[in-house]
Amino acid sequence: MGELKIDMLVRWSRRLDASNERIRKARTVALRRSAAYVWKVAKRSIRHSTKTEKHVWTDDKGKEHETTRYVASPPGKPPFEHGKWWMSSFHFEVDESVGEAYIGPIDGRRHIAPLHEYGGTGVIRWTRYVSNERVKFQQRHTFQKRPTMQPALDKSRPRLQDFWKNVIN
Repeated sequence: MGELKIDMLVRWSRRLDASNERIRKARTVALRRSAAYVWKVAKRSIRHSTKTEKHVWTDDKGKEHETTRYVASPPGKPPFEHGKWWMSSFHFEVDESVGEAYIGPIDGRRHIAPLHEYGGTGVIRWTRYVSNERVKFQQRHTFQKRPTMQPALDKSRPRLQDFWKNVIN
C-alpha cells in the first residue's frame, strides 16, 4: 500500500513539472507581448519638437554665447524629442527568471528618465565645440514633471489582459 502512494506521487510530480514548464513558457510569451505593447505606446507618445527659441549661456571662462534650442514640452506631457537619441534609447527587456519586464530608456540616458517622469533636480553634462575646441559643461537643472511611462501604462492597461487570455491551452 505504501509503494502505491509513492508511485502515484512520482507520476504526479512529473506531470506537475511538465505543466510548470508550460506555464513558465506561456508567462514569458505573454510578458514579452505586454512589454512590447507598452513600449510601443510609450514611444508613440513622444513627439518631435518643431519650435525653437534663442538661448544665452555662459561658458566656464565667463563668455556668453547665443544659440538656438528646441522648446520644451508642456509640463505634464511627455518630453519632446530633440533629435533621435531619446526615442532610440527606449527598449524593453524581460527577465524570465523572476517574470519581470523593464520598459524605458536602457542606455546612458537612464539617469535622465526619472527626472522627466517624476520631476526633480539633477546635473546635466554636455560637450560643445567653442572656437574649434571641445569644451565640457555641466549645469544643475530643475525638471518639471513630464511623465512618459505612467501614461503609457495607463493607456495600455485595458489591452494588457488580452495578452494573458488563453496563454495555456
